[in-house]
Amino acid sequence: MKGVTLCARVRYRYVPDRTPGLSRRSRYAVPHLLLATLPSLETRDDTLFPCGTLGEMAPDSAGADENGDLDTLLGEWRSVLEGIEPDVPRLHHHRDLWTQTNDAVRREAPPDAPATWAIHYFQIYVQSQASAIRRIVLSQSGSLTLDRLLQQIASPSDVVTPERIYPDNGPVGGYLLEAVRGQLLILCTPEGHLDPAHPLERRESLRTETRAVTDLVNRTIAHIDPRGFDREVTLQKLHESVDHIAAAFRWIGLLLNGTEYELTPIVQNDWTRLLSRPFFPR
Repeated sequence: MKGVTLCARVRYRYVPDRTPGLSRRSRYAVPHLLLATLPSLETRDDTLFPCGTLGEMAPDSAGADENGDLDTLLGEWRSVLEGIEPDVPRLHHHRDLWTQTNDAVRREAPPDAPATWAIHYFQIYVQSQASAIRRIVLSQSGSLTLDRLLQQIASPSDVVTPERIYPDNGPVGGYLLEAVRGQLLILCTPEGHLDPAHPLERRESLRTETRAVTDLVNRTIAHIDPRGFDREVTLQKLHESVDHIAAAFRWIGLLLNGTEYELTPIVQNDWTRLLSRPFFPR
C-alpha cells in the first residue's frame, strides 16, 4: 500500500521514506484522531481505518396497525422520506467538492510540502461523511432513517398499490397511467399489493453494504470501542455507501411517490474562487 498510515497508538513512529511528495518531517506519523491513511492520496483503494463487524440490530416494530387508515399511513411514510431527502444530495455534494479539492491539492502542492493540512481536511471529510451515512441508515429511537422506513413499508404491505400511488385523478393519465402502474405492478403480489419481500431485501442490502462504515462510526468516531477492530474500511467503501443510500432512496421515492429523484447537486456558483489566491503568501 502506498502512503503513510497513521498509528493506532498515541505515540510517534518513523515511517520509512517510501512516500513521494512528502517532506521528511511529514513522514512522522501523528497521534491518531482516526485510524486513517495520509491523503497523498492513492486512497480510493487504500485503507482508511480498521473496522469491526456490526452485530445484528434489533428489528423495529411494524409501526402501524393493519386496520389503520392506509392513506394516512402512506402520507406518513412520504413525510419521512421528505425529512430524509435533504441529507442524501448533501452526501453527493460533499463528495464532489472534496474530490475536486483533493485532486487540486495533489496536483498543485509543492512536492516537499508537509501533509499536515491534507490530513486535517481528509479526516474532517471522512468523519462527517461516515457520520451522515450512519444517521441516514441506522435506526435510532424516534429518528427518520431509511432502515426503519423500509421495514415499515413491508408491513402492512397493502398500503402500496398501483391505484393508490397513481390515482385516476392524479397528474398522470391516459396510456401513461397504465404504463407506470404496470411498472409498480411488477413488485406486487397477485392480489395487487406490494410484495413485502422487495422492501425487506432492499433493507438488508442497504444494511449490508453500509455496515462497515456505520460500524466505523460506532467504534471510532461516536465512541471509542475497547474491543478494537478486525476489519478495514476504504475510501472507496465510504463512497460506495453513498451510492447505495442514493439507490435505496430513489427506489423508495419511486415506490411511494411515483417520482424519479435526481440526487446529484449542481453547484450554481464558482466555488473555487474562494481558493484562487494563496491564503499564506510567501
